[in-house]
Amino acid sequence: MMSRVEIKNWAKEKIKGNKLNLWKGILLYALIVWIATLIVSYLSASLQNLIITLVLMILILFVVSPLSFGICYFFKNFVSNNTTEIGDITGTYSDTLKITSLTILIAIICGIGSLLLVIPGIILSFGLSIVPYVYSENKDLGVMETLKLSYNMMKGHKLDLFVLMISFYGWMILGSLTFGILYIWLYPYMQVSMTKFYVEILNNYNKKDNE
Repeated sequence: MMSRVEIKNWAKEKIKGNKLNLWKGILLYALIVWIATLIVSYLSASLQNLIITLVLMILILFVVSPLSFGICYFFKNFVSNNTTEIGDITGTYSDTLKITSLTILIAIICGIGSLLLVIPGIILSFGLSIVPYVYSENKDLGVMETLKLSYNMMKGHKLDLFVLMISFYGWMILGSLTFGILYIWLYPYMQVSMTKFYVEILNNYNKKDNE
């Protein structure tokens, strides 16, 4: 498996000349999420009804969850096949109920873990962090099977992912100091690095499974 430094160097080379194509997908994702959030915020503030607000929050889950999985699928196909199809992002709406169920279950599991103790919640969140990628390649699996496979694949790699994420914090601080301008380069760099990390884990998992 590639080291953290190798993954990040690979990602830097991968996004060269591809940032425009990547940002087409990123902007579509961000625009839909922004519009959905804006509508829910406006209606919640206007109606000021707790039940209606809860219903609207559930509805936005059905809008945002498939997109969150779709953007991961978008980057996975870029990393694996060098393609940037916009349909990868919106195509996940065909399985909205399953994806939303996965999203809600992840939140519940990690939430319960955090209530018990902070550390278990963090461990669970890292263990389930690759669920969108796992789903994209195992759509026939049930909800619980998808969660289980993600956790099994992340065994021995949670700390690796934590270190990879921490390594971007300096860039993120610098990005905020540039009023977000740096994120034009940084966001694709981060996403491609995270996706490559998953691909490396997948290859390692399959290799062990075949031994």
